[in-house]
Amino acid sequence: MLERHVWNNIAATLGLAFLIIWFRNPSAFMNPQFMVDDGPAFFLANFEHGISALLLPHNGYLHVMPRLMAWFAGFFTLEMQPAAFVGMSSVLMAALVVYLLTSSLGWKHKELYALAIFLIPCRPFVYLHLTNTQWFAALFLLVAILQPVPKSGQRRFWDYTFVLLTSLSGPFCLIFLPLALYRIFRQGFNRYRSMITGLLSLGAGLQVLTFTIHSTIPSESGFVHFSLSQISRFASLLLFGRYAMPWLGLVALLILAVAAFFAFQGALSETRKDLIGIVLVGGVLALVTFYRMDAIIRNVHPFLMDTRYFLLPHILTAFFFLLAREGDRLARISATLVLALMLLSSASHFVEKPVRDYGWASYCDDMRAGKAVLVPIPWDGWQIAVNQK
Repeated sequence: MLERHVWNNIAATLGLAFLIIWFRNPSAFMNPQFMVDDGPAFFLANFEHGISALLLPHNGYLHVMPRLMAWFAGFFTLEMQPAAFVGMSSVLMAALVVYLLTSSLGWKHKELYALAIFLIPCRPFVYLHLTNTQWFAALFLLVAILQPVPKSGQRRFWDYTFVLLTSLSGPFCLIFLPLALYRIFRQGFNRYRSMITGLLSLGAGLQVLTFTIHSTIPSESGFVHFSLSQISRFASLLLFGRYAMPWLGLVALLILAVAAFFAFQGALSETRKDLIGIVLVGGVLALVTFYRMDAIIRNVHPFLMDTRYFLLPHILTAFFFLLAREGDRLARISATLVLALMLLSSASHFVEKPVRDYGWASYCDDMRAGKAVLVPIPWDGWQIAVNQK
């Protein structure tokens, strides 16, 4: 059982997280609507197929966790579906905060890591939408792999459950599997590590099989040039927010490189293994992301568009420098500088603009009657084609 002060800490952190999300994305609460794939991929599949949609691939991968949440949301009325999706996403985010705060990680002030998830530089619409839950859920994998073996059998049960669900929800099990293998190599086999690695391997195998059958490999040839431009984009957006531009990417990369060097050099020996783990995952994630996006966003999005693709790398960067603050004086100064710049960057686009209300409820009677309906959603050119034969 958790002690009372731990529950108080959890309640306070969840309260602050809720306030941050309320200020950053008020439309999710005041005017809940489907965003991006929420409608066409998750609501529609559940509306047409019910629980059998659980194993339907999307973009070449299984997405069991968001489909399961869409199924639970389906118990509400059609009019309530957008709000139910926000509710399901809120439950996942709250579970992530509790999972992190109650983990056996030896990190000091874990509530800062939890709050960093909600304060990073990004377009705030990424919060509280099923489309983006896979990126946040990947943090379950990070915590489960990095933490020492939990003493509680109940905790180990939840570790296995979240690792399995997350492994079946997007490609991140492929990205985190090398870290799990590295931890076994460094610390040796035990039942807990073997179970975590086995579940990741199972998910990775199923995702590779699904991807092989249902998706294609990007065929563009300028991968190296594209990746370099995306690295610049990642760094510039991380430290300069809405003022990001290509040439500032070089400045941001220099700041990050120097700060990371001093942070790692001054890190405590017991935290270095976790810093290495975060860097390992971040490196694999960057390579996979740039390769996967090579043929997708090369000539589609302006420099400041679709920053959601950097959501998880930005969170990992925040975690790296928060952990580095436990080191010597130079490490603390370097890490604090980067974290301060990240907060300023986030402040430059802290609040999402209100979204237009497309009158979801006005289409519900026709959907129930089985009529063919095209429902617009607040994302340019996107709509939900319901009851189309």
